[in-house]
Amino acid sequence: MARDLRTRLIQFKIIHRMYWSPSKLYRVKLTTDQGCWKCSEEGTLTHMLWHCPKAQDFWTSVHECIQKVVGVEVPFCIRLYLLGGPPILTDDIAPVYAEWVQTAIMLGRKLLVQQWKSAHAPPITDWYNALTTVAASGQVRLVLL
Repeated sequence: MARDLRTRLIQFKIIHRMYWSPSKLYRVKLTTDQGCWKCSEEGTLTHMLWHCPKAQDFWTSVHECIQKVVGVEVPFCIRLYLLGGPPILTDDIAPVYAEWVQTAIMLGRKLLVQQWKSAHAPPITDWYNALTTVAASGQVRLVLL
């Protein structure tokens, strides 16, 4: 899906659960606390990237923007937003929109892992800026009718 190597590596690490979450650090006895860095719940990988309330606020904002641009219902599920399940998109969305949605979601994933140990999720303005940068460089083709 992604064009640059760093973004592909992020996707690879998410799929293969290679990020060291607080829960994983606690299990291997490298820390004494297994709590999420953003809230007080157990910091598993799926919690950190999806279930954490701060991550959910971020993903909800991204999802609302995507739906406004595409104009159709886009599923709001972990399979699409974290694992990049493109078969979900092929049914109702035109291919040019599906490509844009995949890119927009990948930028969200990238921002979340870049601010992995931060006490807050990335601001939605960072996602807008990343999307603008990618669009300006010509990596995304989207024709709004």
